[in-house]
Amino acid sequence: MAIKLGYSWRWNLRNGGFGNVSVVDKQFENQEKRVFVMKRVTTSSRYDMEFDIHRSVFGFGKEAGSEHIIEIFAMYVTGTEAVFIVDFADQGDLGNRCTLPLHPSLAQNYFRQLIWGLDFIHKKNIVHRDIKPLNLFLKSPNKLKIGDFGMAERYRTDSGKQVWLKGRRGTSTHLAPELFIDGMESKGPPLDVWAAGIVLVELLTMKRLWKQANLK
Repeated sequence: MAIKLGYSWRWNLRNGGFGNVSVVDKQFENQEKRVFVMKRVTTSSRYDMEFDIHRSVFGFGKEAGSEHIIEIFAMYVTGTEAVFIVDFADQGDLGNRCTLPLHPSLAQNYFRQLIWGLDFIHKKNIVHRDIKPLNLFLKSPNKLKIGDFGMAERYRTDSGKQVWLKGRRGTSTHLAPELFIDGMESKGPPLDVWAAGIVLVELLTMKRLWKQANLK
């Protein structure tokens, strides 16, 4: 796939139920070779929502409008696969990068950048719905960027009308407790704020608080 699109494969980052993620590079005319991440997902997943969010809301590359959002440079649909070409975070993701409790000042720095990124997303009427260390990426020097919008949804229309969200979408360890009430609907942003708080605790302690939140 990488070769067909003009990219050279370097190494795999991760494989999952929704697709594969690899590091690739490409030689541009009159420019240095650039390194990217290629994310490949099946077209049976929610790729169309992620496409729409980046195309119509965030834009591409530096036009994305926030230094705390992973830039997407290109998107393709080929047969049964959707392909995202995104910025390469040279320090990896926060989940694999941080293995010991962080100094409070560094944890607060990452948390502050996460909140800035979420503020940008929420002002665009989008809620991420899967904030966790594995979806937070680091670039030198200590720049945090939010990525992987595969679970994202619009919680408000362009005209300002509230869209109530349903379902337990996301990762169980970071889901807000109200999602475990049958029939409960959410405004959206509080779900990301709750998950961000869980991330901060994890950075300071390197411990999981629970397998999933509940109402007790």
